Amino acid sequence: MDSKQKGKQVITRFGFGEIIEVSDFQSKVRLEKPFLG
Repeated sequence: MDSKQKGKQVITRFGFGEIIEVSDFQSKVRLEKPFLG
C-alpha cells in the first residue's frame, strides 16, 4: 500500500474509504461510507 497516493479510493473491511496522506511516512483511512451492517 503506497501512502503517497493521496485521495485513492479503496475498499476497506469497514466499507468504502479513502486514503488521505497525513505525513511522509504515515497515512490515514477516512471512511466515506462505513458499512456497519
